[in-house]
Amino acid sequence: MFEARGGRARGRLRHNGGLSPRRVLFAAAILLALAALLSSLSPRERRAVAPSRTQQEAAVERPARTVSGRLPADKVVRAREGNVVELEVMSQQADEVRIDDLGVSAPVQPDLPAELRFVADEAGRFPVTLRDSGERLGTLEVTPAR
Repeated sequence: MFEARGGRARGRLRHNGGLSPRRVLFAAAILLALAALLSSLSPRERRAVAPSRTQQEAAVERPARTVSGRLPADKVVRAREGNVVELEVMSQQADEVRIDDLGVSAPVQPDLPAELRFVADEAGRFPVTLRDSGERLGTLEVTPAR
């Protein structure tokens, strides 16, 4: 079968035949497992749940109330959860007005007040401060909705 010529072995290589059915099934099972794994890891589109009938009726019956305040003149601005809060904030220096716990901020200039408008969606007492100077200008007090 093999001959040595010139220091090299020469011969005829034989193919071992076709793939056995067992190997084909094993390969198919591996591919299916990989496909299932990739499918479970891929991101899915989340569908929003429609509000219930009573939630829709409540939204129609009770429009959001707007609460306005001026800081530092008012010192404490009171609102309820669900109210729209409008704050006008004055400062003698250029800075940024922040309500850190609510993630609300806006720039302020000595001649241009900051205007913050947001929905009070969390109950609590929240300090209104200037970022750079750290000065506390007042407090937003949000009480739970009835």
